[in-house]
Amino acid sequence: MLVGATLLTSCEKLEELITGIGDEDDSEDEDGMGSDLEPSTPEEDTSDGEAPYFRFNTDTLYLPAYQDAQPSLEFESNIRDGYYTLESLKHYQDSAEFIQETPNYILRNPEDYFYGEQSSFYLEWYGNHTSQPLTDHLLVYQRRYYEAGDTLIARIPIVQEAGAYVIPEIISTDLSNVTLKLTPHNGAIGYSLFVSQDSIPFSTLIREVNEGYDSYFNTTQSFSGDYTHTEENLQEATKYYAYIMAAHETYSRAGITMISFTTRMRNSDDDLVLEMNLNPVNNYTAYLPLEGQVKGIIDWGDGTSETVDGYIGTSGALNHHYENITDVTPIQIRFRGTAERLSSVSTNYKDYICNSLTGIVQWGNTGLSSMKLSEVRTLKTLAADTRGALANLDNLDECFYKCTALETLPEGLFAYAGKVTGFSQTFYGCTALRSIPADLFAAAKGATSFYYTFYGCTALTSIPEDLFAENTKVHDMNVTFGGCTALESLPAGLFRNNTQLSSMKSTFAGCSSLTTLPEGLFAACRNIASLGELHYPDYNSASGIFSDCIALERIPDDLFSAMTELKDAPGIFDGCTALTAIPESLFANNKELRTINFAFSGCRSLTSLPAGLFDQNRMLQSVSNAFSGCSSLTGESPYTLVNGQKVHLYERDSYPDYFLEITQRSNTFENCSHLSDYEQIPDMWK
Repeated sequence: MLVGATLLTSCEKLEELITGIGDEDDSEDEDGMGSDLEPSTPEEDTSDGEAPYFRFNTDTLYLPAYQDAQPSLEFESNIRDGYYTLESLKHYQDSAEFIQETPNYILRNPEDYFYGEQSSFYLEWYGNHTSQPLTDHLLVYQRRYYEAGDTLIARIPIVQEAGAYVIPEIISTDLSNVTLKLTPHNGAIGYSLFVSQDSIPFSTLIREVNEGYDSYFNTTQSFSGDYTHTEENLQEATKYYAYIMAAHETYSRAGITMISFTTRMRNSDDDLVLEMNLNPVNNYTAYLPLEGQVKGIIDWGDGTSETVDGYIGTSGALNHHYENITDVTPIQIRFRGTAERLSSVSTNYKDYICNSLTGIVQWGNTGLSSMKLSEVRTLKTLAADTRGALANLDNLDECFYKCTALETLPEGLFAYAGKVTGFSQTFYGCTALRSIPADLFAAAKGATSFYYTFYGCTALTSIPEDLFAENTKVHDMNVTFGGCTALESLPAGLFRNNTQLSSMKSTFAGCSSLTTLPEGLFAACRNIASLGELHYPDYNSASGIFSDCIALERIPDDLFSAMTELKDAPGIFDGCTALTAIPESLFANNKELRTINFAFSGCRSLTSLPAGLFDQNRMLQSVSNAFSGCSSLTGESPYTLVNGQKVHLYERDSYPDYFLEITQRSNTFENCSHLSDYEQIPDMWK
């Protein structure tokens, strides 16, 4: 839509609203500039033989920031032949800069011809890619056929309103990243951003966008809740320019703004500091667990240093021999720079690293993309990550696997591990680990797997209730605490936020010191489908969530009540030799349950089974060895009443309208000879 300011009648009055409009030299008016200029001309130049005139129906042409229609600019005139041009174009053409790059104009056609029968101009314009209103003048010329030179016959100011734009502010800069606050204005709903070490003229950016060849702003993002954007993988101590293009709901290419920043230079807080023991095993030589692309300076701690810049093919290849040392001696080694991987997995030097690295004194910030310090038997201490050393890691699988001397973990160890999704076997076999900080996994909000994470941590006595509070996307906790033989209890709210959990196979298998389980332990875990697995290839054994918890005496009634999707529960209490009773409602809400092989196998302290234990589990198909070895059982085996008739598990095949066929049933009641219905149980079931 074109808007006319009909109350403004002079360039002097416009000057109050439009910067730079109305301050031209008076000589221009004397040359015929204005809305009604009358130079001398032959009759043939006008349609009525009168003096030429040209009048717009508005004093100022106001354009929206973005064009959504093709409006016309009405005028009255008696000249036969003329043209218009933007004042900025005329100045460019008349100047010495004409050979330089063409400037950007408001109108797509900055000049055009018109003829006597016309009474309007149809205008098209570019979007406003700045954060300010744009101004120019439309100049109208009469073409002269009988005199040299064309005559300026009218002039009208143009104002294009400012569109959507983003104001950037620097929140923080680090070695390799910057965080910006992006504040939207004038209806901005998103943005595109790119970072360059080169300062690019705005005119170049705008021209590319206008011409449809934009190679800079490729991806549009919606604003996050806190209006922040973090740009990563930058070079340290380097100046950058961030260019931000706003997106509007009707025009995806809106205003462009820029902010410059300089990334931080490294200092001593960014150093990786390792503590190592020099000993006869390593021949008093320090072998650094660095590999991949390594660039920086190593301070060997004995007054010597070494500069590295290249690819290190195997961990330990960077090493240093210490003269005049003949006994076990601790040494601190500092590395300042960047390293791709921190690893003890070495082709030639693994034994040296695994028998000498005693501590990570400071993580610093080396830009690590991978870390695996597995089987470092001498590793005793770890520092908190205070500089984002682990910020680029996407998994911590086997990170401290079998670090058997590791006793404690500091708060903040994984404080920057926000990209990590997997913690498989991270602390597997850390037999000296006694405690876990509550914030250990808090930063890893996208973590999906804790497979075997603390398996075999035989000194671990307790688990913080908030350990998984922030890991709302986790779906796999198979064998997470398996073999934690000193674990005595579980907090009731341990899994309260883990609603996406789908598999908890053998999560606490072998926790031989567990005596009880809290009510509500799995109250939020409604999507769990599996609690155990049969062992290949013969399926003659199984392990489940609490298998071999030999001190477990009782089960809360509601233990599995939230698991409405549960299908597989083999071995869930297999080998729980102290278990004395099973709640009748244990499986009441598990109507999809199919497999319970070895579920209570070896529970020799069980004295009876609830008659209605499987009343709601009519989809059961696999029950082999479910109660094998429960030698103390008395009373009748479980049954379901159908039209007043008792139907035991071994009789379900005769009632196909009420139950699925149980296809795997061998040894279900093996050695349960004291059951009152034992004699009528088919041989293949016992």
